[in-house]
Amino acid sequence: MLAGMLQAIHVGTKALSDYASIIERGLADNIRTLAEPLEGARVLHLSSTAFGGGVAEIMYALIPLMRDVGLDVEWRVIHGEPEFFDVTKAIHNAMQGAERGLSEAERATFERFNESNAAALEGEYDFVVVHDPQPAAVVRLAPEVGKHWIWRCH
Repeated sequence: MLAGMLQAIHVGTKALSDYASIIERGLADNIRTLAEPLEGARVLHLSSTAFGGGVAEIMYALIPLMRDVGLDVEWRVIHGEPEFFDVTKAIHNAMQGAERGLSEAERATFERFNESNAAALEGEYDFVVVHDPQPAAVVRLAPEVGKHWIWRCH
């Protein structure tokens, strides 16, 4: 259904040198030194939206800087419908302390959308960073896409 259809997000360019006047002296050099062993590593960020949230704000700044230090970074947004996002909002709320489980129908919705998004993933990456619960099941459904998986819940 979605094969090859995950939306690629273009973030523009930034460089560590853009921040020279506001960061501690030597910090940019330290970051570059720390990044050297990762030079050329392929990194994929997966999230559920490119606008209107903390993840998007972080990605528009972070990805260009990751590229500036030599990583090959992409950002893709998964597909979902309102019913899927209702389920993942319930998951978020439960993680923040709400006493809430998922019904069988909600679990099926979560799985169905993650399955179609996993099927749409193409390529092989050294690192896949999954942001928030929405695409969390992708690691189980498409483990061959990434050598290392990182889940970041914001």
